[in-house]
Amino acid sequence: MMRTTLFIIRSGIDTTGMTHYEVDSINTSPLVTISADATLQSALEAMFSNGVRQVGIENDETLVGVVTHRSVTRAQLLLAESGLTEGLLRRQVTLAMEDPQPMIDESEDVFTLFDVLAESPYVLVDRGDESHILRDVGFHQYLRAELEAFILIEEIERAVRNTFRNELGNDLSTQLAATFEDKELRTPLSVKDCSFVHYQIFISANWEQFEQH
Repeated sequence: MMRTTLFIIRSGIDTTGMTHYEVDSINTSPLVTISADATLQSALEAMFSNGVRQVGIENDETLVGVVTHRSVTRAQLLLAESGLTEGLLRRQVTLAMEDPQPMIDESEDVFTLFDVLAESPYVLVDRGDESHILRDVGFHQYLRAELEAFILIEEIERAVRNTFRNELGNDLSTQLAATFEDKELRTPLSVKDCSFVHYQIFISANWEQFEQH
């Protein structure tokens, strides 16, 4: 098994699995929208009937804001402080409207989402023909599903490093320096400084020693 792994790395085949992931690769949901002329009652009904916690607010088919369970509760508390709670749900939905979060294009790198979702429980995604929404829970589910591949990468790298240490022992650092001293790639001070490109070159240069594995 280890010999196969070393051969794959030596051949230059990408074993990292670290593809460039775009937001497009994540399942998102179409953003439920209502008119800016609607009432708070209509917004809550739209949330309940669609099983969501946010609805978009449109004015002339343009997204102008978002209403959430949290923003409705906040509006209710502010009105209560002023003694104006009567007929709250019949009031216009814009009373509880939040500015829409910056729209993320579906071609953006997935890592863009970390900063956005650190500040908000959701992010809006431009899918071209319509606006979608990605909630932090959905993003966490996506990360859990993808994490398995990265755990495998770590296991592969640990096994490769252990093979280097077992085969070369105290000569490992010296042999690393000798292998990379005439290469454009930086010379690693130890095996911990190696990337998968370093592994590929080092295994190729010393294949006779590693072939038995």
